[in-house]
Amino acid sequence: MVALPDLGDKATLVYLWVHETFRVFRDRLVDASDRAKFSKLAHGRLEHYLDMEWQLEDFADVLFGDYEGGPGAAEGARPYLKLSEANALIPTLDDWLEQYNADFAGAPMNLVFFGDCIQHLSRIARVLKQQRGNAMLVGVGGSGRRSMARLAASIQSMTPFSIEISKSYREKEWHEDIRGSLLRRAALENEPVVFLFSDTQLVRESFLEDINNLLNSGEIPNLFPADEKAAICDELGARAREAGCGDSRDQIYAYFVQVCRENLHIVLAFSPVGD
Repeated sequence: MVALPDLGDKATLVYLWVHETFRVFRDRLVDASDRAKFSKLAHGRLEHYLDMEWQLEDFADVLFGDYEGGPGAAEGARPYLKLSEANALIPTLDDWLEQYNADFAGAPMNLVFFGDCIQHLSRIARVLKQQRGNAMLVGVGGSGRRSMARLAASIQSMTPFSIEISKSYREKEWHEDIRGSLLRRAALENEPVVFLFSDTQLVRESFLEDINNLLNSGEIPNLFPADEKAAICDELGARAREAGCGDSRDQIYAYFVQVCRENLHIVLAFSPVGD
């Protein structure tokens, strides 16, 4: 959970309203003219209902987030506040990057932060912070989609995970990764996990069907064999009863699926180029 911002003045409330409507609606628009229309619509609503005079450009790059305090800030005491200008945020983001490289020393990242980069990072971090927050990042290869997703996951104290493609990688290896590295970790270890999947890893189109099932229902039909499913129910039985979910096998497995949905965040990084 994030601490709520102090709405002690009208300007903060207006900035927050514009930011959230832009994030919820405007970011989903893929055409520049549609985004411009939405911005003008928001501008008109504020001027009409709040009797405010302001320039649209004043709100174009407004960002709220909970990470400006840096890696040293306690997780439960990070207020959701209007962020500083991009240049002022760069030292803090360098600290977050240093923290990421310390946690994942085997695959460090070397990033240079600039305006658009910080905008995208903040958007992804906001989505991941939400309950069952998933994202699709559209951009050409090399534009930093996966790097931003990994850093955003680290900022939100989540573990990023990607599959390792090899010549022999097929449905068997895919299902083993989903079972062990994602669902079991998310539910049995109760660990927030960000599954980062790109179109270059789409070895079989059936992978997309499985991702669709995870997004819609939180599970893939017949993914776990009967013995493994029974072992999961035995391991989660006490937690399910404490949560008031019942003690039958079906109820415990339903609890397993629920915890998976709460802790698993899926980020798709796709390119608009090609088929």
